[in-house]
Amino acid sequence: MSQRDFRSRDARLGLYLVLPAVMLVILVVILPILSGIQISFTSQRVVGSEYETVGLKNYFDLFGDKNFIASMGRSAVWVLANGLFQTIVALLIALLINQPFKGQNF
Repeated sequence: MSQRDFRSRDARLGLYLVLPAVMLVILVVILPILSGIQISFTSQRVVGSEYETVGLKNYFDLFGDKNFIASMGRSAVWVLANGLFQTIVALLIALLINQPFKGQNF
């Protein structure tokens, strides 16, 4: 057998080993996202099967709502403040761990 046959066999084995994980990601992540995007363009409710396509109306209503804009602003402030806090705490812990201490070279 040539070197090329071994590489081809290894590539196929790698594909066979990765394929179940890829299928799981598609099933659990990609399909629900695509379904949610499709539903967002309709007037579908949780209960009942009747709906009509409304296009971008749901998005115009959402971004026209003052409560939504205010909550997005609060969420952005929370994310930034929390990220800054976690970074500072992690840096302080790293500096503390990096300090020399008794028995370090044991």
